Amino acid sequence: MTKASKEGRASVAAVLAELGLYSPAGSGIYVIYGEPATGKTTLAARLLEEASREGAPAVYIATEPNVRLYGQWQKIKSLLPARVKCDGVEVDAVQYHDSYTTLMYAALKALQCKSLVMAIDSVTALALHEQARRMAETGRLEILPIIREVSAFANAFAQLIASRLASEEGRQAQVYLVAQARAAIGQPWHGEPLAPSFALRAQHNVGACARLIVLNSGERLLKVVWHRDARYAGKAAKIRLEPL
Repeated sequence: MTKASKEGRASVAAVLAELGLYSPAGSGIYVIYGEPATGKTTLAARLLEEASREGAPAVYIATEPNVRLYGQWQKIKSLLPARVKCDGVEVDAVQYHDSYTTLMYAALKALQCKSLVMAIDSVTALALHEQARRMAETGRLEILPIIREVSAFANAFAQLIASRLASEEGRQAQVYLVAQARAAIGQPWHGEPLAPSFALRAQHNVGACARLIVLNSGERLLKVVWHRDARYAGKAAKIRLEPL
């Protein structure tokens, strides 16, 4: 991938590589999390745009209703080819899923490509769909059981992806699990607000967790909260994101 954009600033891929969150020579699963409206979707979309421009298969899978509701869906579709074709597999480059089953099978189908950059935005947003379904069915909304259910799915989902990535040598797949910052474990990492609980429970499978922050100046900071390689833990870099 290119190291700088046409405006001269560092590319998204270059910043992620600097923080140990992108390794095109191998495979990895990375969690990018943060508060609402910090730019997580934009970061994922711009990374995939760069990957596609450099010839890498790129797949964006949304589960977040607001991505479709407020127009980002169509903008992301304009950044990527309509279809991804590689290793005998053909899938839509931009997809939307609102259930555990369809998300799981869509991701596994895309991962038949030996070389791939894929973002799932967001695995934790499935809770919104489950809440809506249960409200419609029962007229009641019990949040905690749904959060636990989605967290358990996300943990197992990360393990399933890791198993697929490890099943064949020579794979070059980068998978990004985007998530909202909803802490559920009572201890901080490097003094930062906590990552989504599934990411910390899934450390056997996740390569790193990084938090996207909007500074008082309006600039964005991407900080590594946890990393398998201790050299990267706690590292941070400012990142410029062109709006969608």
